[in-house]
Amino acid sequence: MRDGLSAEIDGLAAAGVNADMVQGYWDGRDLDNPEPGANQSASYRHGFLNGRDDRRGQPRASAAALRDAGDRAIEEDAEKVVPGTGGGPVATGGSGGRCFTWRTPGLGVA
Repeated sequence: MRDGLSAEIDGLAAAGVNADMVQGYWDGRDLDNPEPGANQSASYRHGFLNGRDDRRGQPRASAAALRDAGDRAIEEDAEKVVPGTGGGPVATGGSGGRCFTWRTPGLGVA
């Protein structure tokens, strides 16, 4: 299933959907996965929490507040990318075989 999901996430990314957020959502639905750390993108962490909320059936905020938080996560990630530096999310494996961490220019993968 994860191979099919990875291909689906790649397709969503090609269509302009935030693949990090989608992957975080699916990882968050697995209650055995640990909470993501600061080495994950803000989009991934937001998606993870949404997946966890949905799995538990307990939303942590209103839909409008969660949409705003998602927009802020995307903006936060965009601010970290400096064109031409190679900064940005990097596929690293992880839970389910596809996870992202953040590449910091000059420092490698965080």
